[in-house]
Amino acid sequence: MSMDASQTTQLVTVATESFVPGACVMFASFLRFHPDFQGQLITITDGLSNTSEAALRRVSPRIRIVPAGQDLIERIARLADAIPGLSETSGRFLSLEVLRPSGAERVLFCDSDTLFLGPIHSMFDSKSDVIATGDGCFLRGQARDAVTLAEVERGPGRLNHTFNAGVMLFGQPSLTGDDFSRALTELSELRFNKLECGLHDQAIYNLVFADRVRHVDWSHNYLLKHRMLIERREPVVPRDIRVLHFNQRTKPWNLSAEQIALFRDPFFRWATMQWRSAAERVGTDAVRTGVPDPS
Repeated sequence: MSMDASQTTQLVTVATESFVPGACVMFASFLRFHPDFQGQLITITDGLSNTSEAALRRVSPRIRIVPAGQDLIERIARLADAIPGLSETSGRFLSLEVLRPSGAERVLFCDSDTLFLGPIHSMFDSKSDVIATGDGCFLRGQARDAVTLAEVERGPGRLNHTFNAGVMLFGQPSLTGDDFSRALTELSELRFNKLECGLHDQAIYNLVFADRVRHVDWSHNYLLKHRMLIERREPVVPRDIRVLHFNQRTKPWNLSAEQIALFRDPFFRWATMQWRSAAERVGTDAVRTGVPDPS
């Protein structure tokens, strides 16, 4: 990745209070493998404690903590009021702020439960509008209905190239403001009452971009929840994984070494210990116990 390209790129995540440990590790692990990155480092939030803000800035004083725009916050609040089932997880919609024009030529969005295990220069070198990896639906060989997002067989008029929103690279055509306006429109009671899926911001990203996205291989967003599907479709050995994504209910910062040791699956033990090792480098109280590479 050239220095010029780096300067016009943003790395963005979302961090609510309970996800700050993940955000710290995500930023630190990214910078470890991209030491020449000169772009902006941004955390989008709807409010963090002074302690959490300080923890992020200890990772890098370059990290900016940016509140989501009031227009987005108001739409999220209205949706949460209208559909109570979304109220506890409505913070996920804050990621849509990445589409707001900011002067950046490219924006790399990473969920705060991702961990870099290597560089992703091939993604940065691409000129595609939107780059991401397939999601669970795509891994199962299915498409999504263009209105309800229910899983259906692939065919005309359907979203045949659905993707996971945990790691996405947006190019200039998607950062003009038009796609942000469309995303705000989709963030509505009318839309979410039609949906037959459990998706949040990922639903909106797919509604806006599924016909424009270019898929990259799952080494760039290795979905732990879908590991068996990935291994059946396109096996990835651990040493080739660039980004681990803990897209499951239990997050690694909420697990003790004793709990991790009880995992029956050696891959999950290995993956979680990779996160703990990265956290130790950041300066957390995680204890590295050393789990061998399962490959």
